[in-house]
Amino acid sequence: MSLFGFIKRKKKKSIDKDAFYYHEDFYLQIEIIPRENFDFASSESKKITEFGESHKEGLGFTDIYERKDNKYKTIDKKVNPSPIFNALESAGLERIKKIQTGYSTHIEDCNSTIGYGNKNFAILIDLESEYVKDIYLMQYQLNDNDLELLSSGLIAIGKELDFIIVDWELSKIIDLKSSAQVISYVRGEETNESQIQINLSNDSNDFNKIATILTDKVGIRFSEQLNGLDQKYWDFEWKRQSN
Repeated sequence: MSLFGFIKRKKKKSIDKDAFYYHEDFYLQIEIIPRENFDFASSESKKITEFGESHKEGLGFTDIYERKDNKYKTIDKKVNPSPIFNALESAGLERIKKIQTGYSTHIEDCNSTIGYGNKNFAILIDLESEYVKDIYLMQYQLNDNDLELLSSGLIAIGKELDFIIVDWELSKIIDLKSSAQVISYVRGEETNESQIQINLSNDSNDFNKIATILTDKVGIRFSEQLNGLDQKYWDFEWKRQSN
């Protein structure tokens, strides 16, 4: 008899047919977090991109970047989950019966996680006590109906919370208050708009002065305004008028 023959192996647990399953490596890779994290997320995304470029080898990477924790945590907001659940249901999303995660042959139930969506995507909400701890997104191959439902669900959350989406893998930040940004992100569309960056002093008044000049003298109208503590991103459309 083998020396370790008396050790009983744990029975392999299979994925529940009614469950939404995700690999643990994708946990919080696309997360919905308080807007106060905008500056941190912008800086951290830039570091991740630069790290990836310098450590890329073939189809993989030679090292792993350890992402820092968000400065402002969702749990500290003491968000009641009920309005979010109601908003998602009103947007047409169905509550998922069970959430599971794991790796290789290890599978476990996520008993503190509530999910909305279907087999192709899920908006997942981790709970701690009676409050929302984390909100994150998982998505696979989406059809047209999925794209519409996911967009509606994210926009519905944006009406309840002043949060942003941070896609760490793509180094993208999306304003949940902007329906246009959400829809473009979900559909994987790149905007055709030209981007202009004006680097000014640390005095925020400079930014406001330039914005006023562009509005009064050039006729620009700003459609979306995403303000961080140290950075501002204001979207606008401008068409040159012929004489």
